[in-house]
Amino acid sequence: MNISSPLISMAAAALDVAVHGVQEVMHGSSRFAEMFRVPGGDETGAKASEGQPEQAATEADPALNPTQLGQQMQYAALQERFETLRLAVHQRVVQQCATLGIDLTEPAVLTVDSSGRVLETGLHWDRADIERLFESDPELRGEVARLLDLGTRLYSVDPAGALDGAAGTPRLLVGREAAFFQFV
Repeated sequence: MNISSPLISMAAAALDVAVHGVQEVMHGSSRFAEMFRVPGGDETGAKASEGQPEQAATEADPALNPTQLGQQMQYAALQERFETLRLAVHQRVVQQCATLGIDLTEPAVLTVDSSGRVLETGLHWDRADIERLFESDPELRGEVARLLDLGTRLYSVDPAGALDGAAGTPRLLVGREAAFFQFV
């Protein structure tokens, strides 16, 4: 049996989406389940299929709607890259701060200005030291900028529409225990 490489890649991506979705559901997130909800109908799609069975079947079954499936796979891949980078950046920032004696009991609120500088905008008591850390480490500064950019792109393609039409400033809150992305 000869299976083409693109087919294997698509199958692997679909499996990856399913695995991450199950993990999200197990951790209390309903985003994965929402991807398969039929707009305007019940779980079985009975209401949506009245009058337009072909269209409703396509909307209800992502496997029959290549655009929807492609968007979901793109979102899942983007989400995975974001989470990987978020964890790596958190670990590096915490390590660098510990080395420099910067206390992250109170989270640092990081943004990137138009010139690419990482700024602490949350009035952290070690603000100057935090900003010097990023000024002296261009690699870490670039990782924070990439993370904020990736988070912005992730929210802009969110299938749940969490930020429909929302505009704001992306921020990274970094504490000893975790790092969080948000718009303000």
